[in-house]
Amino acid sequence: ERKKYISDLNKYVRNRLKEDSNIFINSSENAIPNTINFSVRGIISKDFVDMLGEKDVFVSTKASCCPENRPSKSVYALTNDKSLASSSIRLSLSHFTTKEEIDKFFDIFYETMKEYKNGKK
Repeated sequence: ERKKYISDLNKYVRNRLKEDSNIFINSSENAIPNTINFSVRGIISKDFVDMLGEKDVFVSTKASCCPENRPSKSVYALTNDKSLASSSIRLSLSHFTTKEEIDKFFDIFYETMKEYKNGKK
């Protein structure tokens, strides 16, 4: 039941991400459902993730084994694109995550995206 629930949330998140043409989903459809890695063209993920953190939204930029000031090795290996690897964000889900929390995440995510693009880093 938990795996199906998380898989359904994953599909929901993917569909929301696909609404923005500046977002590239790095995780394959067959990846584990509790983690989604995506890149946002035109951002530096560390700066953007820091801005989200100021709003109590906590996501990561890449796997913990990657050096802090380097692009994601995993995303680079998948995409062979340094800009995607430098703008990757990793969102984790659990059976405790609600659809309402995901909707709130996207509200804050797109609000922060506007601020980022308007130079409020």
